[in-house]
Amino acid sequence: MKFSKYGNKIDNPKDTIPPLDFAKSDVFCTLNILLRKLKAEKPGIYQSFKEKVTEALNKEIQQDYFENHQDRIDDLLTQYDYLKEESEFVRLHLSFQLQTLQISVEELFENQKTAFPTTNFIPSSFGLFFFQVTALIELLGREQGLKFFQEFIDAYNIEINAIYQKDRFTDLQEFRTRHTKWIQKNPYGRFQILSYVENDQLINLHINCEKYNSMIQTKFGQDKEILFTIMCYMHKPLARVWNENIRLELNKSLALGDNFCSYIYHDVRNESGIKQFSDEYLEKVWEEHK
Repeated sequence: MKFSKYGNKIDNPKDTIPPLDFAKSDVFCTLNILLRKLKAEKPGIYQSFKEKVTEALNKEIQQDYFENHQDRIDDLLTQYDYLKEESEFVRLHLSFQLQTLQISVEELFENQKTAFPTTNFIPSSFGLFFFQVTALIELLGREQGLKFFQEFIDAYNIEINAIYQKDRFTDLQEFRTRHTKWIQKNPYGRFQILSYVENDQLINLHINCEKYNSMIQTKFGQDKEILFTIMCYMHKPLARVWNENIRLELNKSLALGDNFCSYIYHDVRNESGIKQFSDEYLEKVWEEHK
């Protein structure tokens, strides 16, 4: 197989986004879906879950950013069925995000595009996931807690399917071509990938990952299974959102302690042509191109 290499590892990468838009998708929408799933499937732990996450966030947050801005929060909560009665809980999540992003409430609601250091941006999102999945593990046990959170990630991606319709693709070659162009554009060209398409399979090997580099510097990146669940697992349901015939195998991951990440996409309409790639083969490719 002839792999091609694209993307560049750059120092001090940044993520540019309007902060309120980010909060709506990353705090409000995700929390609304998670609490709905908890109420429906695990009502017995609902209150305990909130208490554990609240305790963890209170230890992290240095101030309540929204003490004098309750009306602005309430206006936003009206858009989310399962958050209307959870104002205090939402405020804690938002305060953690603002503290980690190092912005004020005024800057949040001005909602101007802002360039955040990736080392702040990534933990501001996945740090919240860390507190949530840790609470689930404490209440349900490790295996069931991780499983429930992964099911939540599935549900989240299915619900926001309409958002990703523009990213749909018809086959893996189209996906690879588009992905190559996407990675090569700033600010996404900040990590290096090896890729190859053959027999309805796309093999991507990520040599480095800015998300991993950001998370491993924090306490949120020290548990390998939790880190994989909150940072990497989401790509599996995303593949199905982009094309219902595509499945993704994540055999190796920096989050799990491997030297690189392997993303192997295959088309289920051609199961007979699917080839299995050994760890030894993938390691050899990585050694040749790293």
